[in-house]
Amino acid sequence: MAEINTGAGDVQKWAVGWTSSGDTIILQSSDIGNKAWVIKNGKPIQINMSKDLNKRAEWIKSLKYK
Repeated sequence: MAEINTGAGDVQKWAVGWTSSGDTIILQSSDIGNKAWVIKNGKPIQINMSKDLNKRAEWIKSLKYK
């Protein structure tokens, strides 16, 4: 089991989800920005945000905060 300390605050809005392929975890956070991780050898590895990942992050947020 992997654990990620994102640094996102509990006071601000945030949402978490997966890419449609299910291989990348995406965090949308109003205080620290968007972040993404892949799991390799059971450990989360942060990756650079792409335009598509940022778009997915905003979509994930829109589902949580309708």
